[in-house]
Amino acid sequence: MALYIIDCPLEAANIPSVEGAGKEIVKNTASAPAPEYTRGVFVNAASRRLMWAGRFPSGSGFGAPTQIDLKVLVESTVASNECRLTGHLAVITPGESISGNKAFGTAVTLDVTMSGTIGLTSEGTITFDSAAELDNAAAGDFFVLMLVRVGADAADDNTGTMYLNAVQMLVTH
Repeated sequence: MALYIIDCPLEAANIPSVEGAGKEIVKNTASAPAPEYTRGVFVNAASRRLMWAGRFPSGSGFGAPTQIDLKVLVESTVASNECRLTGHLAVITPGESISGNKAFGTAVTLDVTMSGTIGLTSEGTITFDSAAELDNAAAGDFFVLMLVRVGADAADDNTGTMYLNAVQMLVTH
């Protein structure tokens, strides 16, 4: 087994037009030089989505993905409690017709317990490891990754806005 990493920069995330999710640039107020970065914004009490598109590597040494660990770094405007996220993966094989009929594979759920201090980050992992969750991915396939905050779910008891600071795919093949 081998591992490769696919970064999912928040600057490249797509926001579906019907959603209330968004992105914002964070400008640090520390003394110069201070980092500035883009983060996802998921307002409470509703389902919000961000999506990325990419491609799995192909060629010598790259096989079909057997597991994907999606690492997320989040924070909230409310201390403690949980935010519920679901990860969805849709795979498109080159040459496949996708005109209006492509669905996502089986969703994977993660409940992230927020830090007891506002502004501190929490990390979580969404693991795709079945053929249905991986949408039968193969080396060289294109993919669409969707992250959803399921704020209307009773398991999401964090009433604040959740910020998504980083997303990274660790792909085992």
